Amino acid sequence: MANNFANDENCVAVWNFESGALLTDSKGGNNLTSYNGGPILYTDSYKQGAACAHYTPPQGSYILDASWSDDYPLKSGKTNQKVSVCGWFYIHVIGSWTAVFSKFEIGWAKRCFKALATDSGGPNFYCSIGYADGASEEALYWGTAPQTGRWYHFGTTFDNTNKAWTFDIWDDTAQTKIIDAGGTATNYMATPSNNTTFVGVGHEWYNNLYEHWNGLIDELVVFKDILTSDEIDLIRQGKYPNPVRPLPAFRRGGAV
Repeated sequence: MANNFANDENCVAVWNFESGALLTDSKGGNNLTSYNGGPILYTDSYKQGAACAHYTPPQGSYILDASWSDDYPLKSGKTNQKVSVCGWFYIHVIGSWTAVFSKFEIGWAKRCFKALATDSGGPNFYCSIGYADGASEEALYWGTAPQTGRWYHFGTTFDNTNKAWTFDIWDDTAQTKIIDAGGTATNYMATPSNNTTFVGVGHEWYNNLYEHWNGLIDELVVFKDILTSDEIDLIRQGKYPNPVRPLPAFRRGGAV
């Protein structure tokens, strides 16, 4: 069974990391660009299709702000953003501030959003937003120790109309949800102009990339609305949308 995002108008990008289409967005044409030769195709372990992406420092991938489709909720100039990001990941080495998905430039103070990141000091999982025009960062969730050598699935949402956020992580080895968190941020998320979105990179500093992911990433998906916990679970299970009872158009809190 496989997810089908084709008819969901709120899904703006799907990277399945398959052979012949390693950095291709199968939904909205938002293709990634390789950085330092990465990632490479990996077929020994994966969570959907027949392969995944293997990132080894200092590799990464990115898409420039101007290259995104106009429906990308974190694109410069957007207001009242609603964003959800889901994906599979596997950690070889736990790095400090490394991220699966981020839009974070620190040198020019253009912090925006980190959907899933790790900190080796705890170690911890975390997600965060930029605020004050990108000059500062607010951690939405910071805690729960990641482990190497196992697959996880994550779902992160942020609604910039009311500052509500959620952060879910499923441990596929333990077959349990280890993080089921949510709340209201203190600040609204900044969307600074012309900063790059990264996969497998923690942040940019004056055109240099740092904090590179060391592990695997599979089926990374971006939405312009807020997914429910049940919808995140369906994506993890490969059942999106529910094939038994299709979800109605008004299924989420976002605009129809």
